[in-house]
Amino acid sequence: MLISQFIKKIRSQNNIPKTKFYQDIMAKKTYEQFENYNNETKMRLNHLPLIAERLDISTKELIHYGLDSFKNRYEQIYDSFVLLLNVYFSAEDSIEKEKIEKEIIELYHFSCGHKHENICIFALYILIKSSMNQYIEQITSPDSTDLADIKQIWKNKHFFSIYDYRILGNLCIFFYYKDLKSTIELLYPLSENCSATVIEAAFTTLENLLLGEIKHNNMINAMEVLNIIHNTLVQHPSYKHHLIYLQFADLIRYLQTLEPKFLFSTWNYIQIIAQADPQVNLEEQKKALNDIVKEQTGSTPQITGLLEIGENFSSSLEKPTDKITYFKIEES
Repeated sequence: MLISQFIKKIRSQNNIPKTKFYQDIMAKKTYEQFENYNNETKMRLNHLPLIAERLDISTKELIHYGLDSFKNRYEQIYDSFVLLLNVYFSAEDSIEKEKIEKEIIELYHFSCGHKHENICIFALYILIKSSMNQYIEQITSPDSTDLADIKQIWKNKHFFSIYDYRILGNLCIFFYYKDLKSTIELLYPLSENCSATVIEAAFTTLENLLLGEIKHNNMINAMEVLNIIHNTLVQHPSYKHHLIYLQFADLIRYLQTLEPKFLFSTWNYIQIIAQADPQVNLEEQKKALNDIVKEQTGSTPQITGLLEIGENFSSSLEKPTDKITYFKIEES
């Protein structure tokens, strides 16, 4: 929502007259244009705290609800593709899907030509390649040239944004830790005061990378990534990502020792995470865990049985306390 639309909505709901609300902020002609035509060019940043005060909210909330007014043109283009992507995968009509494909291809060509202008467009370029290479013939997956390009960009950067971590997160799907190690050393550890969105993206990136290393039985690299997650948790504690960390730690232990207790524990952590996060699909998680175990240890009836038994153990697992302690997995 535009900030002018949000202000008009809340001011009207609170029955605050325009003359009183905009006193010492805008002249009548200006606030009429501001509210009725979304003309925000006359708004000054130092007005935001006063406007928030008169709306009886915090300045952070004012910016949050009026966020569309603060997006630059590159962000708007990026967000338009995310919306287009959702429509594409939900569209059932073939004609509609074909129309969306043309729009995606146009955006792809735009990102190819402008990716070095802004990190947001480079993130768009990688996102399009990562998400659409299996669906649109003209779009290829990220390759070594793309990786070399972003490494060169990151080498000269001193501050990393949400778009940098989104790029790294998508590259994790196509490259191994050994390919990305030098870039991870640039982007981690996180800055002390980075935003919650950056922290979430940074954790998700490492978790996807760790999963890939486990699937390919690269356990030494997996333990290195696990320890980066450990260090990130110490710096930015997170109950959810602590549970995911413990889940992966016990999965690695199981694959190294084949002791059933570690598989039970892995499955129980997954169930606790699912209780806290409705987006986690237990059946999908169970299948994914089963596939990893079968791939690494061979398909045996005991593996499926262990998972079924593990479901009955969930009630006996104590939920971790709010006080989180972290341990590191050392290489053997």
